[in-house]
Amino acid sequence: MNFFVNEGLAAQGSGIEHAQVQRGKLFRKNGQSFKIVTRVYNANGHRDLLAWQLNDAEVINMYDYYEGTEYVPDRIVTAEDVEWGGRPVAVVEPMADKPETFMAFEDIERTRFLGRIHVDLEHENRVTMVEVFEHFGNLFRVDTYDSRGFISRQQYIDPDGTPNTNVFVDRQGRPVIEEFLRRKGPRMSETLLMNRQHIDAQNQLADNARMSGQPFEAKPFEAPQFVNFIAGYRLIKRNGMTYIFDSFDELTAEFVNDLNNDFYSAEQPNVFIMDRTTAADEGLLHMDRPAYIGFHLHNLHASDTRDVMTTDENNNYEFDFMHMNDYQAIISAMPRQTADVVARYAPKATPFTIPVGVVPAEIREANRVPMADREPNSVLMIVRRAPDKRPAAVAEALMIANQKQPGLNAHLDVYGYFDNTGNNKTNKDLINLFDKYGLPKPTMLNEKGEETTDINEVRRLDSPVVTLHDYVTDRDELYAIHRSHQVYGLASMMEGFNISMMEAMSNGLPGVSTNVNYGPNDLIIDGENGYLTAWAPEGQEDEFVSEMADRFLELFNDPQKLQTFSDAAYDHSDRYYEENVWQAWQGLLDDANKRWPAMAAQAPALSNVGVGEGGTTMTAYTLGQRADEVTINGVAGVTYFAAN
Repeated sequence: MNFFVNEGLAAQGSGIEHAQVQRGKLFRKNGQSFKIVTRVYNANGHRDLLAWQLNDAEVINMYDYYEGTEYVPDRIVTAEDVEWGGRPVAVVEPMADKPETFMAFEDIERTRFLGRIHVDLEHENRVTMVEVFEHFGNLFRVDTYDSRGFISRQQYIDPDGTPNTNVFVDRQGRPVIEEFLRRKGPRMSETLLMNRQHIDAQNQLADNARMSGQPFEAKPFEAPQFVNFIAGYRLIKRNGMTYIFDSFDELTAEFVNDLNNDFYSAEQPNVFIMDRTTAADEGLLHMDRPAYIGFHLHNLHASDTRDVMTTDENNNYEFDFMHMNDYQAIISAMPRQTADVVARYAPKATPFTIPVGVVPAEIREANRVPMADREPNSVLMIVRRAPDKRPAAVAEALMIANQKQPGLNAHLDVYGYFDNTGNNKTNKDLINLFDKYGLPKPTMLNEKGEETTDINEVRRLDSPVVTLHDYVTDRDELYAIHRSHQVYGLASMMEGFNISMMEAMSNGLPGVSTNVNYGPNDLIIDGENGYLTAWAPEGQEDEFVSEMADRFLELFNDPQKLQTFSDAAYDHSDRYYEENVWQAWQGLLDDANKRWPAMAAQAPALSNVGVGEGGTTMTAYTLGQRADEVTINGVAGVTYFAAN
């Protein structure tokens, strides 16, 4: 089996999630089964797969795996369907001011309270959570419902209202994973840190209030009497074996070890591609049986894009570079990064250059849209709206261009999910630009689309020069957005590829970007399908925004050059056509198959331990013998388990 390792896969993802899904669809198209491996609990995980056009067989989550809920048919559970452990139900009614919350009572008089039921109004009023109260009116348990219609987690509450245990249960309500929650008095160092964080937070709130024109009164710091922490985990497997772990990483290590054993075959290797290395990098090195492991770089490997050979490693990759010779492959998206990694580290792992983006057939076969048929002087960014992506720098370049050439009316559209890193730094940087260039304030909108002046609530902006839009999940809608714009802009602090730029250029948008490693300075052939400007670190954007403005002006004022650059953007996208990217992946899979006989010969024999179902002795590692599982057929290729 081919496993692509990540933390989670929510409906809105970053570049790594898009890379995994595009790769998965490429594997599916070429008859190769795969599973995206996730470890974060997500009650809506299987609903989120719909946004990615994946099927249940192509994602395997740690909680689903141990709960036995990978393949469960969908069932709508409404407030009236909730069971209360044998207690009678006389009244179930919504709260007058909260239609998403129902109250349940044992009697018509409403004197014996059962609990509160929370439903999802946007999804058939399905139950999402139930707060269960005991006979004396105290909350003692909170049940979380999987979006498919069953309880998957129960949180038990102490009499003082403190959560003490999260219990993840199977379809029959049996505990599978227990997460122990505890309280302790904070140490002096912890109190000092919390005080420092409180001061920083108050300063940020004061700054936000100043920008919003609102009064602000700082609150004094009050040291908490207790702090909550996770004391450990207990795992109870289907064969009766019970394990205790001190950390989430240890639990994850057991999960990937079980996966490897469950799908193990002496004839062909399990291939693990570590896309988000923090998810399981250490665990993959300590599995009982061998597997082919690829360390995938999705970002700059160094801490400074100006010096990739001597500066410290990107902190996300530090452990992996320390152990890179224990992996079989190291994967970069661009040839330049592959060469730099080999030159700096001389790894024993086989280096591969495999693009993380794929130009799908629907883009490749679509008619080309001439520049004259697009929105004039329009610039597009599709990014995580975070400080390291610097949308404010691209916006400032357009403000300068509009200032240099009155009547240009160049406009920037930014699509992507909101990231409040640095106390909403992205929004604040953008809003400050309007004062800097004497422009009318933008319309600020909250998550409901309502106007607001509170900087803490801002999720979207609208103005004649820049508009912040929500994340777009529908691919057809996204491609239509590409084809309506003329230029793609980027000013990232660092990159590893940038799928959004690749997709935009494959839809005919020339790129204008800072010369940042890696990705933009490979995707853009300077002077042919776009322009590269100078790069500068955070806080020194003045060193390149004027140059970027001039490049925008050059393209917008020369329709023939703009069209020539667009044609080149289309043409050079053939580097990322499906057959070319698949050929690169085939090279890695061939290497895995070539190495496998020698690796499999070193696989240890695992002893039979543990008591299985029915009292029979069974192997702790033989959980299903799933080596022959096929995922490319989707739901037709798997077995869906109904509740017993």
